Amino acid sequence: MPSHTILIVDDQPSNLSTLDSLFEQTGEDYEILQALNGESALRIAEAERPDLAIIDWDMPGMSGIELTRALKSRPETEDIMVIMCSGVMMTAQHLQTALEAGASDYVRKPVDEVELQARTRSMIKLGESYKTIKKQHRELQDSFAQMEVLAKTGPLTKLANRRAFLERSETIWQVANRSERPFGLLLADLDHFKRVNDQYGHASGDRLLQQVAARLTSSVRAQDVVGRWGGEEFIVLLPETDLAGSLNLAEKIRLNIETTAFDLQEMTLKASLSIGVSHYEKGLSLEKCIQHADEALYQSKESGRNRVTVYNRG
Repeated sequence: MPSHTILIVDDQPSNLSTLDSLFEQTGEDYEILQALNGESALRIAEAERPDLAIIDWDMPGMSGIELTRALKSRPETEDIMVIMCSGVMMTAQHLQTALEAGASDYVRKPVDEVELQARTRSMIKLGESYKTIKKQHRELQDSFAQMEVLAKTGPLTKLANRRAFLERSETIWQVANRSERPFGLLLADLDHFKRVNDQYGHASGDRLLQQVAARLTSSVRAQDVVGRWGGEEFIVLLPETDLAGSLNLAEKIRLNIETTAFDLQEMTLKASLSIGVSHYEKGLSLEKCIQHADEALYQSKESGRNRVTVYNRG
């Protein structure tokens, strides 16, 4: 199997034949592709993805410069190294134009075998280095993205952690404060969770938290923000939702949890949530909204648990 693929582009068949012969004389194991015009070369490049293209500067129709720009503008062909080939003396202006178009080197006609071999090897090596660096860059980007996700989500529940929840909620609060749009806030506590850990072990408690988190996520809209507030507490922010809508969703969530038999592998278990509800009013800070929901949650637990309570200014 050839080690590298080279596309040569020239509108003169004799020039293609000459370059092909020169590559044969190098003794290198190259696969040589040929094209007589830019349009054909572009199709071949997209299909074959050669390592290197040697392109004649002066061609009718799509010129060598235009072909180079086209190659560099497409994701499928942007990594192909380009050597520009010209029969005229390359001035500084010519070279600048070629480099700006995306070429990495040039050779003069008639092409010298030794020069062609040296520049070809250099460009292929440069292309390999570029691909390696690009791959490493993508891997670093992926790693940073994963780190960002890990930094903002809890490893157990996959919900936004407290910091991430507050960051997203602050943006929603700013919109609400500026445009006087409503939002609701729910603070929920998993009832008697300590008993689960004490009686069945922390592994069972973790599985219950995971499944309750999944239920919460499936109960809300895509624009809602769900987070783990800490321990067995969950928090939900509901953009563009008035008090009645917040109450309806809170009751829907409570009923969803109450009627679910949670599979903890070695057994099934029933669970319930106590929920406190608050809503945004003009001039109210995000911290105060959370505090109000927390006070309402306390009332839900004091009143027997497994219920929804709305903050009452009293």
